[in-house]
Amino acid sequence: MRLFVLVVAVADAFTSTHSFEALPAPRGEPTTDDRCMSVCYTDDARTVNRWLRDNAAGAAAVGFDTETACAFAGRKPPAPGPHVLQLAAGDACLVAHLVSGDVCASGALADVLSDHTIAKVGVGLDDDAVELYNIDSRMKLSGRLDIGGPRKGRRIALREVAHRCIGGPIAPKAKKIACSNWAMRRLQSKQLAYAARDAWLGAAVYGALAADPSFVEATAAQIHGEMKIDELSALAADRRVIKRKLKMFDEDDADGFATTARELSQNALSALQQLSQEQATPILDDLASKGADVRNPSAYVVKAVANAIRRELKKFPRPDPRLDLEIAAFADNVKT
Repeated sequence: MRLFVLVVAVADAFTSTHSFEALPAPRGEPTTDDRCMSVCYTDDARTVNRWLRDNAAGAAAVGFDTETACAFAGRKPPAPGPHVLQLAAGDACLVAHLVSGDVCASGALADVLSDHTIAKVGVGLDDDAVELYNIDSRMKLSGRLDIGGPRKGRRIALREVAHRCIGGPIAPKAKKIACSNWAMRRLQSKQLAYAARDAWLGAAVYGALAADPSFVEATAAQIHGEMKIDELSALAADRRVIKRKLKMFDEDDADGFATTARELSQNALSALQQLSQEQATPILDDLASKGADVRNPSAYVVKAVANAIRRELKKFPRPDPRLDLEIAAFADNVKT
């Protein structure tokens, strides 16, 4: 039975090749860049191994991105993502389908992703890294180079950075494609082009900036100080737990607490149960000391608990993985 299943899985693996315009101009504008992306689309680990051997060997950097199917109200939620992984080296792009096949069994992919000497270039890579690691712990993304703006500055979209670095008008992202079903068995051509392009842009931006010694120096410093993926995943898990607690204290729903005294009392009790005894005791002590000055004791407790949880969240700050560098591509006053 095991042999039969293996044969079926191998036989059912797919690989296809495609060519897409790398920098399509916005509708109604002439194309100013004739570069094309050569895209390998597969769910087969052996094909991934060959692509990496042919395109990523000796590379200083690769463009990186992932895609995850959205969850919509009233529909069955998809399996945890990411559902698609994209890499780019020069004009060669790999779009690896993670929903089917055995891509995560690729030893070459695990090696490249964990190799910190190969920069993985994109935007929002920490979130992608955690999601990928959570579905398969062999996929440890190291060498993360987030080019979404300067550290602690305004976050900049990848296509805006790319426009500043490589020039030419770049068609805006299609939201309909971004929110499409990335978990489907086979992606459509427009999805493949969309997915490959973000990885291609990451590689293109790195290629355009790599001639600047300050950029190379900042890249090395950023990667050297990056948080390990297991630590990053644990931090993300801690933040998720705290954020789930905060959902019941959304300030937009504050009026919902002002229905009846009985409901308020139950809400206050439930709120206090979210805290440890050490956290809850000062709130009750403050309430007792204020006495009649508190017109709605239960609402007071709910708000105090929410503030306590927000303070707890601040103990787990997300690292800012972006470059500690001011360059023209990150400048706020650049017109695009």
